[in-house]
Amino acid sequence: MPRTGVSSTKASEDVKNEKGAAHYPNADLTIILVVTFVALALVVIPQLSATARVVIETATLLFVPGYALIAALFPRRRDINDVERVALSFGLSIAVVPLLAYGLNFAWNVSAQPVAAALTLFIVASTAVAYARRRALPPGDSFSVNFAASGLLKGAFRPRLNTKLQLALAILLAGSVLFSASALAYAFFAPGIGETYTEFYLLGPSGMMQGYPTNFTLGNEQSVIVGVTNHEGRDVNYTVVAQLTDNQTSSTLYTGNVTVANGENLQETIALTPNRTGNDMRINFLLYLDNDLTTPYRETYLLVNVT
Repeated sequence: MPRTGVSSTKASEDVKNEKGAAHYPNADLTIILVVTFVALALVVIPQLSATARVVIETATLLFVPGYALIAALFPRRRDINDVERVALSFGLSIAVVPLLAYGLNFAWNVSAQPVAAALTLFIVASTAVAYARRRALPPGDSFSVNFAASGLLKGAFRPRLNTKLQLALAILLAGSVLFSASALAYAFFAPGIGETYTEFYLLGPSGMMQGYPTNFTLGNEQSVIVGVTNHEGRDVNYTVVAQLTDNQTSSTLYTGNVTVANGENLQETIALTPNRTGNDMRINFLLYLDNDLTTPYRETYLLVNVT
């Protein structure tokens, strides 16, 4: 009889918790999407709060992608327990973000905005799959987070540490989160430590690493996209020069000045109109720093024919 009473009480508590969470069955997915779009706005509009950017973007990188993927893979409440769900969310986030950046390297330049856009699409797609799979389950069987006052204290993500493995997993999770937070805080408060450099690259007219203009007709212009990413630890004024060069003569086709804030990426389309004919000539793209035109800071080139 006592066992029946305990079991009945536990069952009634579970039903009560499920009813409390049922008012907002997909609130966690909504929060994930809100945080993701706020993080995207902070990347696109860098003038917004720096403190908010650190907090929200850190959460987006370390937790949100993995949580969205786990929600899509395990829509049922009892698929995995709360500790495993949180731990896997951190682990998969750390795996997903570098893979997306690596994939972008083959089709686009790896900078903050393309990575943020790709990460947003991944999270939205995973969240949509999670929502669809939860909708297909019987009522009360899908996973949900109880955001009621009692749920925040007792129900939501409450670990059931009934095995040594789960206890070890919880300790490992706490340690990894503490280590990650400490590393991020150190990187934020000591931004001057580390190598400073500038990325300087060319893209074709379509914004891809292909389709570069190599055959010109005298008097007709073609365009390329020049990209500059500033990792100098400060705002920098750059000078971009394009010179048409053969074995004997060099002439300037373009000169322009741009100011790029620290950590920002600038892409500018420039028009090139060669002023003489020739084969196997080079258009040298030179990047100068702080109006010092004595020695190029970075350079790249295109091989062209002009007829």
